This record gives sequence, C-alpha cells and structure tokens, in this order.
Amino acid sequence: MQRTVNGRHIANLGAVSLSRTSDRHAHYVLLHVTAAKHQLIRRSVAYEIGNVVEILEQRAHPRRRFIIKHLPSTKENSLRIEARQK
Repeated sequence: MQRTVNGRHIANLGAVSLSRTSDRHAHYVLLHVTAAKHQLIRRSVAYEIGNVVEILEQRAHPRRRFIIKHLPSTKENSLRIEARQK
C-alpha cells in the first residue's frame, strides 16, 4: 500500500515473510531516490520455509513456536511441528 498524506509519501511494507496471502515468497521494497524523483521497487524471493523452521529450532529462538505457527503451511512443516509436540 502506498499513499500520500500531508505531502509525505507513506508505504506500508507489510510482513516480509508472514504474508496473509497464499503467496509463499518473502516480499520487500527497495527505495530508489534521485534528485528528480523517488521510486518504490517491489521484489519477492522464494525461500524454504522448512529451513526457517530448522534454524529457529537450532537457535532455540524464544518465540519460535509463535513464528512457526504463523508460517505458511507445508506438509513438511506440519510434520516437523507434530513431531516436536510429541
């Protein structure tokens, strides 16, 4: 979302990888500024959700359960969560 408020440009980048849509890419924005103008460039990158879960577990991230619960579901991710809960 982009809008101008009181002459200021506002951009809501949302979540980088915890999107509320079915798109399982990490999204981010680059701000390109020149003397004449500015431009927001939207990018998206595929990433392995299973690897994120594994890293969170390896590092014993204090909020890993919350983060994992909100990652987009995959069969592999669901199996990992079930295995840890047993």
